Amino acid sequence: FKQHDVDRLERIADEFPGSTIAFATLNKELTSAEKSLIRPLANKCRKRSLNRDSRNRVLILTGVELFCRHHLDETWSNYGGRHAELSKSHYILRDLRELCDTTQQLYLEMIPYRVWITKHYEKLRSKRKTGH
Repeated sequence: FKQHDVDRLERIADEFPGSTIAFATLNKELTSAEKSLIRPLANKCRKRSLNRDSRNRVLILTGVELFCRHHLDETWSNYGGRHAELSKSHYILRDLRELCDTTQQLYLEMIPYRVWITKHYEKLRSKRKTGH
């Protein structure tokens, strides 16, 4: 992925709040440069939920998911590593939001959304208590 790809998808996210933005590649992993390009958009989409705007979801699909023969949890389990670790969570495939969050953890090395939002609100509470 290049910067113009991310810019284009960011414009689409802005035009269509609540939509799912998908990055798909036939490669099995993202490069460090691609992660650095995509991560800011994924964070921006997370922050929209704080303003009560419709949050866009960011989905990352690699050749691992695109060439999945049967069930994704089985594919990830067989792939090994972090994929296998996350495949054990039953909630992953419950809905698109969970799948987006899980692929961000896998491919962008982001923390889970529920952990991110909890940290954000803890930070806000701490600022209110100290008056900063």
